[in-house]
Amino acid sequence: MVTFSPMKLIIAMDPGGTTGLAYWTLDDLWGREQIDCCDDDFRLSTLFSRLEGICRYAQPFTGHKSVHIVYEPFEFRKDERDRYKIDYTAAEVVGALRLWAYSRDYVKLVRSGASKGKGFWIDDKIKALGLWVPGQRHAMDATRHLLAYRSFQLNDLSLFEPFRPPATGVEIL
Repeated sequence: MVTFSPMKLIIAMDPGGTTGLAYWTLDDLWGREQIDCCDDDFRLSTLFSRLEGICRYAQPFTGHKSVHIVYEPFEFRKDERDRYKIDYTAAEVVGALRLWAYSRDYVKLVRSGASKGKGFWIDDKIKALGLWVPGQRHAMDATRHLLAYRSFQLNDLSLFEPFRPPATGVEIL
C-alpha cells in the first residue's frame, strides 16, 4: 500500500459535456464513471453530488488537504480559433469545480494539462493494470490524469510493476 500523508483520496476529472471521473483511495479502491450532459444545470449538480459522495472515502477529514482533485483545465488552442463554434462547457465545469473546492479546506486542486496523462498512459497500459472500462472514453481520460499524477507527481513506482520485464535468471555482474 502506498502512503502519501496526508492525502487519502485522489479524484481525477476530465471536464466537458460528458465529464469523466476516476478516483483512487489509499486502500486501493478504484472507481471510474462518467456524467453526461454537464451543460445542463441539473446534470452539473449531479456531478458535484457525486464528488461529495466520493469524498466520503477520505472522512474523517483531518484539516489537511486529504482529497487531491486533479483536473484538466480548459485550454483554448490557437489552431481552434477559426472554428465556427467552440464548446465552453469544460470551462464552466472547471469554474464550478474551483468554486466548489474553495469552501472545502480538505481539497487540493491540481491542474493537469491534456497531454500530461495521454502521453504515457496509453490504452494498453491502462488495460494491463486492469483499469480499463470499455465505452467510457472520458472516464479513461480521467484515469490517465490520475495515473500520471500518482506516478509522476507523487513518484508512486508501484504502478510500473506490471511493465517490469520478467527475470531471466541471468545475473549481471
